[in-house]
Amino acid sequence: MAEGLKGRTPLVVIEDDVERAEDLRKAGFETVGGNAVKPEVLLEAGLDKATHLFVAVPNPFEAARIIEQARAANPQALIVARAYTDTDVALLKQMGASHALIGEDEIARGMLAKAPRKPVPAAAAGH
Repeated sequence: MAEGLKGRTPLVVIEDDVERAEDLRKAGFETVGGNAVKPEVLLEAGLDKATHLFVAVPNPFEAARIIEQARAANPQALIVARAYTDTDVALLKQMGASHALIGEDEIARGMLAKAPRKPVPAAAAGH
């Protein structure tokens, strides 16, 4: 995700895996080491000034806690979260996520967008 945003906007990555955090720093990303569940880690990353927060942790309960704290610290931030189930989506939105996306649903939408469309007969198109 960080790679896709690199150069598009100021970006701070929060990573709790020490080796991965070091790799991100070497790749030129501003990185805060630690678990985003901890409010001090979110603040060190500059959440209070952030316009967006992308939450891509695999555990929906950790994600919910991060979102809850983030929403309390920065009510204006757009929060986009990764979910795995419809239940996760409901939980993450309840905790304050602006958007919660299920990967498989997004892949399906992308695939369908590439599918050929049946031509609309001229009479049905309003001609």
